[in-house]
Amino acid sequence: MLETYIGIDPGYLAGGIVILSDSRALGAASWRRLRRKSGDVWRVDIELFDAPLLMKRAYCGSFWEALDTIWGALPVRPYHLAVEQPFIPKGRMSGLVKLIESTGGLLGVFGPAALSVQRPTPNQWRKSILNLGGRTPAAEAEREAVRWTQETMNLGTLRENGHVCEAACIALWMRNNAPSPSLTLLGPSKPA
Repeated sequence: MLETYIGIDPGYLAGGIVILSDSRALGAASWRRLRRKSGDVWRVDIELFDAPLLMKRAYCGSFWEALDTIWGALPVRPYHLAVEQPFIPKGRMSGLVKLIESTGGLLGVFGPAALSVQRPTPNQWRKSILNLGGRTPAAEAEREAVRWTQETMNLGTLRENGHVCEAACIALWMRNNAPSPSLTLLGPSKPA
């Protein structure tokens, strides 16, 4: 059985998820909060790339409903999971609570079924996959992720979504850093 890897660029206002098998994208999803007079909604876009191609757009009344919609559409299991650790600049607390809640929600939904879970920092996956230094501004790193993924994999109509492209890089980082199948299934060897 091919190993499967999910990478998540978490966020409350917007984020992305990519499922990889080896280096081929099997599916991708994104969410974005939209402000409406009647109340905020989350637009969810989901694409599964296996034949037949599945594309879905949904409007959800809450972040949690958006996660549930994505979880229900992604059939690939078992998998290794990587969720980016949030970067929090010193002295900047605005949005921190929502970011922590969204990251926790993503781990709560996707974590229990995962074979393994890792939390790479932005610098870890950016250096490993994009060869970017630790002081690269986030916007520049996102542009590089979009450029790199457009050259290396098919992300369908979500190919220009920065969150999805970063999630693809995080999934690829997970593929390169996941425990080997023998360690995952058998656990550590016992001393003689």
